[in-house]
Amino acid sequence: SAQKKLLNGRQALLEYFVGDSSIFLFALRPDAILVREVKKDFPLKKWVNDLREGLYLPYVNDTAKIDKAAGAAQYARAAHALYVKLFEPVRDFLAGYRELVIVPDGELGYLPFDVLLTEAAQNPESHRTHRYLMQKHRISLAYSATLLRDMRDKQHTRAPAKSFLGVAPSFPGGVPDSAMLASRGLPVRLYQNRPGRLFQNQAEVAAIQAELGGTALTGPDATEAQFMQQAGDYRILHLSTHGEADDEAGDYSYLAFTEQDDSLENEFLFNRELYNLRLNADLVVLSACKTGVGELKRGEGVISLTRGFAYAGAKSIVTSLWAVEETPTKMLMEQFYGNLKAGMSKDSALLEAKRAMLQSNYPEPFYWAAFVPVGDMAPVPADAYFRWWWLLAGSSVVFLLVWWRRRK
Repeated sequence: SAQKKLLNGRQALLEYFVGDSSIFLFALRPDAILVREVKKDFPLKKWVNDLREGLYLPYVNDTAKIDKAAGAAQYARAAHALYVKLFEPVRDFLAGYRELVIVPDGELGYLPFDVLLTEAAQNPESHRTHRYLMQKHRISLAYSATLLRDMRDKQHTRAPAKSFLGVAPSFPGGVPDSAMLASRGLPVRLYQNRPGRLFQNQAEVAAIQAELGGTALTGPDATEAQFMQQAGDYRILHLSTHGEADDEAGDYSYLAFTEQDDSLENEFLFNRELYNLRLNADLVVLSACKTGVGELKRGEGVISLTRGFAYAGAKSIVTSLWAVEETPTKMLMEQFYGNLKAGMSKDSALLEAKRAMLQSNYPEPFYWAAFVPVGDMAPVPADAYFRWWWLLAGSSVVFLLVWWRRRK
């Protein structure tokens, strides 16, 4: 009954429980509940890894053991096989419910459900012709039904006074001071090199700011201290930067900010530090690599930066499941924010942006399927976009009145 109250008349919820010998599927509609047991007689972890590696290995490593054709075939096989096991048992029960909230468990936390294939691919490299699950359902994620309710119903400590904050640091690259890392007790395995240069992140933030207004912290201004000081004032936070996941200790996953010469912090915002941050954001967009993955803890799921931002008070997060490319990410984000401004829900805005990418020069799922929405999918209130126009208009009216009176 409590879970049914989460759903409006158009929504359904699908929750997984991955056991040692079975996977249980709990499908919930406003009018009914269905439970299905799937025997775990297949290599779940391998199939999830095959899907992910088939999507991204040919694109992120010039010396990869797998080329694009082999990667596409590997992805297509795993994507359809996983669909048959994980979704087909509840397909008919969920048919007709366009909005679908999925609560993954275990290895399924690494899975981009959007690109499961409802039919076997006849030509794996023909990405535009695939039958994706996202063509039947608009999918968002939640870590639990309870957390979804908390994120939807959350009343911020104070209403955010400002609309949009975009953050785009700059990075020199190079090798960090290993003695400094050791003195701070940081896992050196993650920080062998400083984050490399980014070439599109500042242009990405500038394009979104031109669309929405608000504030941009770029280059030398995009420090961890500035973000921590200002983040609580904004309704939308957009971080276009480097992200790093730690699959051994999720609290050490981090986002990178512009490094300061006199700083001992090295400008890494760790997941553990997010627990002390208090946000009033309706939406946090992590336009960075691997922000939705990290340490997998039995009974808790994936400990990632996404969890940290949810704990800090964000009502919804757009996060990534693997390393992403700058140019197509910039295109996707511009489409996403344009859709948001048009009044779409967050999941609709992201889905339509993905569909646009599918028809662009970047149809391969590697370029767009990494980004998934988590939490409350309600549209962002319109005043988040238009307040700055009203302020500008008001200032202009005041200026004209003063000018007219002086002339008079």
